[in-house]
Amino acid sequence: MKQLKNSLGFDIGTSKTRIFKGGKLIVETPTQFEYEGEILQNLIVNGKISDFNATEQFLRQEIKKVQNPLFSLFSPALTTIVSVPSDMNEVALRAFRDSFEHAGVKNCYMLFDCLIAAIGLGIDIKNSTSMIVDFGAGKTSITTTQGYKIIKNNILDISGNSLNETIQTYISRKYNLTISKEEAEKLKIEYVDLRRNGAIEKTVRVTGNEKKSKELKEILIESKELADCLALETDLLVDKILGHFEKLDESDSEKIRTNGIYLIGGGLKLKGLIDKISDKINVSDKSYNLDKKYMNIGFEKVQSNPEILYKSMII
Repeated sequence: MKQLKNSLGFDIGTSKTRIFKGGKLIVETPTQFEYEGEILQNLIVNGKISDFNATEQFLRQEIKKVQNPLFSLFSPALTTIVSVPSDMNEVALRAFRDSFEHAGVKNCYMLFDCLIAAIGLGIDIKNSTSMIVDFGAGKTSITTTQGYKIIKNNILDISGNSLNETIQTYISRKYNLTISKEEAEKLKIEYVDLRRNGAIEKTVRVTGNEKKSKELKEILIESKELADCLALETDLLVDKILGHFEKLDESDSEKIRTNGIYLIGGGLKLKGLIDKISDKINVSDKSYNLDKKYMNIGFEKVQSNPEILYKSMII
């Protein structure tokens, strides 16, 4: 089907939106819209559209970037394949579809993100039971699929953003310093190490505004402080993953135990987090740390194979 091969794949996250075509990432941009000089962020909150009009305009803007205005006059109506969170209800799904249709899309096919990821990781979805943990910027989803159906789904508030907020709160309370979310993200990625062994202690420079005077100030802290302040959340994350697994039917849990769970999402860039999870449960070697282009591959397979699309799309 020509309309699928020429379609655009959309993965709209809390912090970033990625657009795919033919298995290639052609756009990666912050999920935000500039209107009358004001930057509107948080268009997507916990996988749901929070500002319908701004999201529609954002989609128009991004579609315009990748469409050739002359070629589009002679091309078929625009078709999109959209990755959506696995916990979306009918109202949220309708809002997503409406946003794309109002932005000029003729055919909008929606698939759960966990299925696109599974396809991209090379999982034999049709004949398998799989457990996928997606640790994103806005939330973490723990999903078990059987064939193309979701049989169990847990959504956690623990996310890349929540860990940043924990660091901000810790620095504020202990050092009376207000730091930006960008500074917190840098501290998390560069200096937090959750490994029991091998973590190298470092003295870290932190820059922010003193709470009372608002003056710019620089302080020194130990990297272990950052890991310690995230320990409660990351331990809870591991417990929730185990809890999901332990509540599965025995036949399903045995299949997952053998093949391992699949870990995906940008939150797994946190050093030692994968190790912390694999200490408790078998992790598949197809996880994020070994194959970072699973969404590219997933969109490519869906866009080139109508059979896969129709089996996995949300009606």
